Amino acid sequence: MGAIAKDISINVGLGIPVEYKGLKVFPIKVRDFLKFSDSYGILDIDKSSIGNVEVIKMSYLEYLIYLILGNNEIKQKFINIIDLCFGIAYDEEFKNKTDIPQDELLIENIDENSFNLYINGRNICLMIKKNKARIVLNNKELSASDFDNLRKIILYQNIEGYDDRPMSNDFKRIVTDYFALKNKGIKNPTLEYKVGVVLSSSGYTHEKIMDMPYRLFEITFNTIVSKYDYIVNMIAVTQGAKIDIDHWVYKKDKDIYDDIFSDANEYAKQFTSI
Repeated sequence: MGAIAKDISINVGLGIPVEYKGLKVFPIKVRDFLKFSDSYGILDIDKSSIGNVEVIKMSYLEYLIYLILGNNEIKQKFINIIDLCFGIAYDEEFKNKTDIPQDELLIENIDENSFNLYINGRNICLMIKKNKARIVLNNKELSASDFDNLRKIILYQNIEGYDDRPMSNDFKRIVTDYFALKNKGIKNPTLEYKVGVVLSSSGYTHEKIMDMPYRLFEITFNTIVSKYDYIVNMIAVTQGAKIDIDHWVYKKDKDIYDDIFSDANEYAKQFTSI
């Protein structure tokens, strides 16, 4: 678990907003998860895999600003994240020009190496100052380093099992291949199906589920599945089956990658370093 994950663990566990330098970062609710799911990838792009030295040298925020400038889909995903996670909705007060549509980009050139980028109708400003990126959200000006922390807060806050440890390309390939093989032939349940499982196995109403933090909902769904798996496996054991059963509540303490590599020797054979 990274330092940020530890710092926000209480807020995440209680499903309450995380405060960072005067900003509140709100957990995603179940009703908003599909929009979030379609958008949060812009916060976790692997710049180093692009193979462009200039891109690798950029801060993540600077790279994202140039992506937003050149791609309307990226711009919309960024707006979705800002709206859902910071509550920065469209507001007429921040509409710079009445003849320009909502959420259009407005560029204010400062000099050859500096400009401000506004999203029409949002309390947002993206800035490049002498090749240094900054962002203003709800009148709070933040550095590129601050934005990196906000990215991690959002991902840890909403994605159960999110892991930001650096990995070598070899390690990434092994992890990808392992899960592709493990999940081969398995149809992942849709959000609708997961909601149905939680409805049928709890006293929650549909409205209550829609208002749950998505991370808590996902944990609830997985716990229900683990409970029934445990019951079925225990019945099998009483009939003579030889199964190593993990308790559905008191699980063994292990790293998320322990299932991939059975011991350190096998781990070392597969790759040289993470």
